[in-house]
Amino acid sequence: MGDEIGEAGKIKLDRLEKLPDSTLVCRGGACTAEEFLKGTGVKQSTDGKLSDVSVYIEMNKEGREGLLGMLPARFERKGQFTTLGELRSSHATFNPGGKDPNHFGVGNLTVKQHINLFNKGKLKK
Repeated sequence: MGDEIGEAGKIKLDRLEKLPDSTLVCRGGACTAEEFLKGTGVKQSTDGKLSDVSVYIEMNKEGREGLLGMLPARFERKGQFTTLGELRSSHATFNPGGKDPNHFGVGNLTVKQHINLFNKGKLKK
């Protein structure tokens, strides 16, 4: 990523790095393999890892309800949660693209890793 992200992206990544591992991360929908693969802008590399899986990160202590409210309307305020620490320990990468300060693209994880991280409980609504 490096110089490609621009100044606003660097600021978002700097803020993200300072957040605690307990920070909530929300992915809209049921988080099935099909949904991860069909996500807008999601790409799968030859090694099976995905890039640009859309998530919303609790940048300002918005909580579960706040994050669910940020999801696009098609998700009807339903999504799955993990924590920033779980993503970090799985060696996920974060793409800060876009203007929304809470929206990031997660990469460097396989479909199975995404499913395991985001499906620890039932669909939250």
